[in-house]
Formats: sequence, C-alpha cells, structure tokens
Amino acid sequence: MFCNEYSVGQIENRPLKQYEISASKLILELGYNIDFDDEKEDYDFDHEENVVLLDGRKMSWADVKVNGFDWLSLSYIDSKGNVVQFADYELA
Repeated sequence: MFCNEYSVGQIENRPLKQYEISASKLILELGYNIDFDDEKEDYDFDHEENVVLLDGRKMSWADVKVNGFDWLSLSYIDSKGNVVQFADYELA
C-alpha cells in the first residue's frame, strides 16, 4: 500500500513469471511488525482522515492497521515433504 510505486505502463506490462514447481501445497506467510500508531505522522491523510495510498486510493486508518503488513514469503512443500521457499519480500 505504501511502497514499490510503479507507473501505469509498468503495471500493465509486467510479465507473468512461471515457476517450475509441480502441484503442491503452497504456504503464504505475512509479517505484521509495524506499529502504525507510533508512525502515524509518516502517512498522508485527506480532509476526511483517510490515508492516501501511493496509487491515489484512500483507506480508513482502521483498515490500514488491519490490512497493512511489512513482508511476505511464499513456500511450497516438495514431493519429499521439504518446505522450499521461493519468494521472500520486505515491503516496508
């Protein structure tokens, strides 16, 4: 919501990347380590006290605190039962 700003052209022309992973169990992990109230002065608000996101959309402060996360990780379980991480992104 607050990082990795892309132009409209970049968003519309981003290539789909196919991983060579057989059908398996996918694990999505999200990290919530942001103290939003402590960092509230760092955000842009409109006249109705909604947070203005990078793409111009607006979201209530309560929704930002519920939906905001600062990292994500994707893993899968291979045929031997091993957890294999293939994506790990810091978003803040």
